[in-house]
Amino acid sequence: MPVAVHSTSNGQGIESSKIKYKLLDVEEVLSKLSLPEKVSLLSGKDNWHTRDIPKFGIPSLRLSDGPNGCRGTKFFEGVPAACFPCATGLASSWDVDLVRQVGVALGDECRAKGVHVLLAPTVNMLRTPLNGRGFESFSEDPLLSGILAGAFIRGCQSTGVAATLKHLVCNDQETNRYSISAEVDERSLREIYLKPFEIAIRESNPWLVMTSYNRVNGKHASETKELITDLLRKEWGYEGMVISDWHGTYSTDEAIQAGLDLEMPGPSIIRGPALLRMVTCGKVKESEIDERARQVLRLVNRLIPSGIPSEAEENENPNPAVEVMRQSAADAVVLLKNDHKILPLPKSGKRIAVIGPNAERAQIFGGGSAALRPTYTVSPLEGIRAAVGEGSEVVYARGCDAHKLTPLIGEELRNSNGQPGFDITFYNEPSSSHSRKAIHKLTTTNSSMFFNDNLPERLNRACYATVIATFTPSRSGIYEFGVGALGISDLFVDDVLLIDNSTSPIPGELFYGKGSREETGQIHLENGVTYDIRVEYASPSASTSFVGPLALSSRGGLRFGGYLKLSPEEHIREAVELAKSADIVVLVAGLNAEFETEGFDRQSMSLPQPTLNLIETILSVRQDSVVCLQSGTPLEIPFIDRCSTLVHFFYNGNETGNGLSDILFGDVNPSAKLPFTISTFLSDCQSHTTERSFPGVEGKVHYDEGVFVGYRQFVTDGPEFAFPFGHGLSYTTFAYQNIVTSQTTLEMDSSTSIEVSCTIKNTGSVAGREIVQIYLSPPSGQEQRPKRELKSFMKTSLIQPGKEEIVNMKLDKESFAIWDTSKSTWKAPKGKYEIVLASSSEDIRDTITILLENDLSF
Repeated sequence: MPVAVHSTSNGQGIESSKIKYKLLDVEEVLSKLSLPEKVSLLSGKDNWHTRDIPKFGIPSLRLSDGPNGCRGTKFFEGVPAACFPCATGLASSWDVDLVRQVGVALGDECRAKGVHVLLAPTVNMLRTPLNGRGFESFSEDPLLSGILAGAFIRGCQSTGVAATLKHLVCNDQETNRYSISAEVDERSLREIYLKPFEIAIRESNPWLVMTSYNRVNGKHASETKELITDLLRKEWGYEGMVISDWHGTYSTDEAIQAGLDLEMPGPSIIRGPALLRMVTCGKVKESEIDERARQVLRLVNRLIPSGIPSEAEENENPNPAVEVMRQSAADAVVLLKNDHKILPLPKSGKRIAVIGPNAERAQIFGGGSAALRPTYTVSPLEGIRAAVGEGSEVVYARGCDAHKLTPLIGEELRNSNGQPGFDITFYNEPSSSHSRKAIHKLTTTNSSMFFNDNLPERLNRACYATVIATFTPSRSGIYEFGVGALGISDLFVDDVLLIDNSTSPIPGELFYGKGSREETGQIHLENGVTYDIRVEYASPSASTSFVGPLALSSRGGLRFGGYLKLSPEEHIREAVELAKSADIVVLVAGLNAEFETEGFDRQSMSLPQPTLNLIETILSVRQDSVVCLQSGTPLEIPFIDRCSTLVHFFYNGNETGNGLSDILFGDVNPSAKLPFTISTFLSDCQSHTTERSFPGVEGKVHYDEGVFVGYRQFVTDGPEFAFPFGHGLSYTTFAYQNIVTSQTTLEMDSSTSIEVSCTIKNTGSVAGREIVQIYLSPPSGQEQRPKRELKSFMKTSLIQPGKEEIVNMKLDKESFAIWDTSKSTWKAPKGKYEIVLASSSEDIRDTITILLENDLSF
């Protein structure tokens, strides 16, 4: 039972201001709970908290996104957070211990914000390069994904914070994500899509697993007993809690009986009184309610020893892991080409032209659940300027406009105190009301605002807001402004209406597809003249013209932007002049959170056309340009043959710019390798051969490629790719020597394992790290098996020039296994296999033949 306390936590329990919660006797508490109380535990009490019952010593637990940082409970004006590389960036490091350190750092971030449960990591497969949320996943390979996810979870849970493995299963696209049915055969489901979950659970025992939004072979994952109870709990032995994705519970009785423990968020839509009615009419047994409540109480017991208070104040972490952020940002930069050894760059005595739309603005995370308010950011331009030494000059030109929405405007504005940002005031009455009174005021610099939290309760759902700021251009010209809302909005310059997005708002992609289309307007502004900027906003329920699909109870959201709109010709001319005048040209371009975001898939694998035009033009005048491409998932690279130096970097968190500059100037020798294949064309991917394969037809997306996902397709059937899975260069070279196995003929049983060792020697002049990859090639004549599959990998320590390191890896029964659909079991078929040691899926260094003398089923 709860005990009154007034001290801070000693690590033995969860405290609030009045109650210290101690470990529960789960069965005793369960026996005392009434049926309505047990039912109340099975859904959240709000967007980010579970239900508490203090009289029985049951505290509320706090959950938070996300995959690259702990946002806390507030979308709007949240507490600043440290941001780490996105999952594909982390995966490019292939560094198990580094990913564990990131997990530890994120656990510490959670503790500062009073968060008990981090909603990460994601291990869905990169089946398609267009997956809008693909950057949240690790890889196109289940082994790499599962092992890294396991390391992330171990790190996070070592701090007492629960990690959440998600999304079970086949959440591989955003198009129609709530309803699409992934039609996938049993073998592919087992070998590709379920395998990373199986590995991560075995490696780390995550305390939560989250179900996916979509259907799998016709049935929603959150109500599929075969997935949750039969596979996850019984076959894999998982003992943790199963939680729905937000608004991803679609049934009352079926989800309970399938084994879904917790519906999020709250208050409940599917459970609550509806679930009580199901018990009354006999469709759900009280014993089934008990089992779901038991899992919730067990999670509470796992988290009580963390000492994280219940309903704690959210604070910024006073000791963020800056070194881990910077190391992970640098280790998530892949050197794709360095034909003329232009990299690393000299630091002194050079004029460096930095060109491109991704250079000046730090793009540190993808859109949706990954978004947060960062403690600070470092752009590539800032990182390069900080890295250069005496006698060097860094100059910049944007080169093109390559945005999907007008760039956010905030720092360029000035609020009523003359500081960067703007004032926003909330009201319960429209501007036409004579009795209008301010309910809430604040100043901020973030002009993308989701009003679903962190506002006073006295502010009605039918509410209004006014944004006021001044803007003084530093350059005369045409300025384009844009405004859109989850609600209605108008933008004024000097009290003259420039953009009307209130009379007839058109539904668009803003705010997870629930808001309006952005509308834009242009105006000529003079250098040095101060202009008044004003935005008027009304929430969905305060407007009769808003036609978005969100429930009218929402306070909505507002986004506005603005920038100097140069013509494409002006942009190019400035960039070319700068490139010609410089000793070194660094071109930084790519995508951002508007293109890669939760809620929508990308429309193509291409860079924006203005970006392509810029790159082609600069390469035509400076073939020695260092091209740095930023994205979370693969891009088509049509200029690949005209570019001698090419770098790929990801949404690499706060330290994105410093991490990139560390690689460009050689402070860190690149060691990252691609966690996915970069195909030459999108149409080369078998998942994009027909509309049936992506985005699907008649509510179904057919996984017709089977197990031939990513590199498995390309190494087996082709066609030629731009860059293979596992590819990444270094400023040094490595030799693979003395490759041996513990045995070459074996009789396989359940405990059999094979040791593979080799010596990695640094044959170059720079200390570096190598990622050794083992692939397995099946016996000839075994149909429908990929030609090579990754079965083990290891990253060396930092090897000095001329020195060497012995790498030991292991293969076991699972390394040889495929799913036997006729018997619904795993089997390792007998025959001659090739163990392939490689530096990538195509850079094969040596092979060893091994004979399995017998079949094994398990």
